[in-house]
Amino acid sequence: MIIGSSRTYLHSACSALAITLGLVAPVQAQEASSGPQAQGASAAPGATTASPVGGLEDIVVTARKRSESVQEIPVAVTALPAKLIEEQDLTSLEKVAARTPNFTVGRASNGSGAQLTMRGIGSSSTSIGIEQSVAIVVDGVYYGQGRIINEGFFDLSRLEILKGPQALFFGKNATAGVISLTTADPTDEFEFRGKASYEFKAQQVQLEAIASGPLSDTLGLRVAVRGSKMYGGYYRNVADPVVYNTFDVVTGVTTPHTATPAAREAPGERELLGRVTLKWTPTDRLTATVKASADVNKVNNSSWNYVAYSCPSGFSQLNGYECKEDFVTHQNNIPTDIAANFPYSKSDGSLYNKYRSYAVTGSINYELDDVTFTSVTNYNWNNNRWACACDFQSSAAGTWATEDSTYHAFSSELRALTTFDCPPSAPMAQI
Repeated sequence: MIIGSSRTYLHSACSALAITLGLVAPVQAQEASSGPQAQGASAAPGATTASPVGGLEDIVVTARKRSESVQEIPVAVTALPAKLIEEQDLTSLEKVAARTPNFTVGRASNGSGAQLTMRGIGSSSTSIGIEQSVAIVVDGVYYGQGRIINEGFFDLSRLEILKGPQALFFGKNATAGVISLTTADPTDEFEFRGKASYEFKAQQVQLEAIASGPLSDTLGLRVAVRGSKMYGGYYRNVADPVVYNTFDVVTGVTTPHTATPAAREAPGERELLGRVTLKWTPTDRLTATVKASADVNKVNNSSWNYVAYSCPSGFSQLNGYECKEDFVTHQNNIPTDIAANFPYSKSDGSLYNKYRSYAVTGSINYELDDVTFTSVTNYNWNNNRWACACDFQSSAAGTWATEDSTYHAFSSELRALTTFDCPPSAPMAQI
């Protein structure tokens, strides 16, 4: 699917018009303040960006495509610094949702891949053609598919959560809000970091390595890689083999097929992702950055988190199993003789989900005395292939399905921001 969009926004402020029409003039960016935080704005403890004044730290965000104090912008925004992101391991949208009030993520095996909801507003996951009402923005680039939850966001410098409509600065698909992530840039000095972690419930091993530093006085490089593997899982599949019968209407013959149990422990996730960043600063006025990233994610069952836990009678009407909240599932593979002629299924009929993606983003920032020009260009591609036991329960009337979907998008934005001492001062952009 090729997604293209065109939008233009123009915002200007003039003191005379502000008095006449009741408009609000833009505040001056990065201005230290010792006053109380703006209503609806919050910042995580430990965030540091500017020197504290009056005992308060001034946290700078880019919610309106410019650097501004979180205390002064008229936007409900929560800003999380790199240190807190690392401490809380906020490396996926689901983890971000777990610590963000009024933001939920519902994973789906088909359609757009997920339903993202903020303040009760979201988009259905039933169709791959539906883009999300909660916009995901990475390094200034909009990602419209729910399958973005499969991306592993790591090595971040800043995370901003904007609640409420943000169409003026982020486009029409930001009706519910925006999750804005900014990845880390190369450092001025050489830095090498490694991290290993182990999650006991899923028996997951995770390794991460980061190398960053200058290649010359004007060119910097940063390479970040992370890999993980689960030797267990969060859910236990206790299904028994099931006999699935097919009937040939021509010959009148009924043929039995054996559906073996799916993976006993799910999701058994394996993931490898990486990012390379080049930053060139030939002068104090010009900065050019190129970021390239890729991700491969595999799990042993695309419907691993579907459990019948609340039934009127206490038992499933489909197979008679007890419904309970013990992270126990009953799912079976596709019979091998059927899988042989089933598009996109594995030869042994096992269930799976395989997600692959890559993206390249180039940005140029050129500063004049009163005008700053910014260009952001991106191409991103992803493919998701899966086999699902789509009745989500073991039964003799098994319902299996497969899918192979590809999404790719190209976007380019040119923005000019003026910083005159008095109005008019206006950001203008064309996408």
